[in-house]
Amino acid sequence: MPNRKNYWTQQRPDGKWESKREGASRASKVADTQAEAWDYSRPASRAAKPT
Repeated sequence: MPNRKNYWTQQRPDGKWESKREGASRASKVADTQAEAWDYSRPASRAAKPT
């Protein structure tokens, strides 16, 4: 079972960066830079309810 509190930041084939919740099929946020994606992922992870 995926841990919904975890977010993954990875580069897409088009060069943009995505933040994705663990186990999700779609990105929660698409950003131009890795730093922007991290800036979204950190607070989102802290705000997520533990599973």
